[in-house]
Amino acid sequence: MQSIEFPQFSLLPPELRLRIWFYCLPHRVVQRDDPFSLTQVRKEQKCWFVRSTLQNAAPPLIASVCRESREIVRRWGKMVTMDYWLNLGRIWIQPLLDVYHLNCDSMTCWEGDDLQIVMEFFDEGYYRLDMMLLSLRAEYFFPFNLKPPHELDDRPFTRVSLSATMMFICVHAKREHAAESGLFGILLDSPVQLVDFDDEDRLRKFHALFEKGCSNHKRPELSKQFASIFAPDFLCQVQSWREKVDWLMMANAWLRAKYNYHNCIPIDGDPGLVWNPPLSDDRTRIYMNSC
Repeated sequence: MQSIEFPQFSLLPPELRLRIWFYCLPHRVVQRDDPFSLTQVRKEQKCWFVRSTLQNAAPPLIASVCRESREIVRRWGKMVTMDYWLNLGRIWIQPLLDVYHLNCDSMTCWEGDDLQIVMEFFDEGYYRLDMMLLSLRAEYFFPFNLKPPHELDDRPFTRVSLSATMMFICVHAKREHAAESGLFGILLDSPVQLVDFDDEDRLRKFHALFEKGCSNHKRPELSKQFASIFAPDFLCQVQSWREKVDWLMMANAWLRAKYNYHNCIPIDGDPGLVWNPPLSDDRTRIYMNSC
């Protein structure tokens, strides 16, 4: 049996030990709100498993190992209390290591309230959380559906370093299978993950883990979601969605500049400046969404 002890660790220089502890920190997708508070998610996933959500919001497990590991955890993260009606309470956030994610959608809120929530989410990520990487549902850029609805609500948003989540899948797995997969961090304290739509190798690892789950055969909708992801036309669908988002962002930025709206992008007749806008020193933000 392979030994998991490393008696020489205490003999290493303190700087090197601290660096090793740093590389043990989880890189998480920190959720601003509980995904299972959304009726549609519960219906699709056949799940309301709160434990992994709360574990994802807790301090990293290495904080309980020793004084040095605790020092690293406190240096890179902080406990934040969210003033938000669907919040998870106190959340441990590492602004320079994690991605800050919003699960809320327009179906969850009163009409128009979701847009206010998204703007508050932007402000939190960029000002309160030190320009943290952000992620929100694809519908806030442009609706993404494998079976597009007849009517679309075009409300594009953009800021630097945003991710758009196309699908949400909750995988039920035994602890030993999750550990063997290597998908959830060294100590399994990163249970929420974002996967690039074109990262087929990583997607198939999650699918293999899903297939091992003893109860996942009772969740046919998730099997259909995986089948859709691996379908030959999935990449083309996402690419088409991205082109629509680019066009909408360009069009909205141009309209704001044309009518000289507040904090518009000064494109000065050159639409290409939308992607690399000239900003004066006193400008702290620009908007690309329509008024």
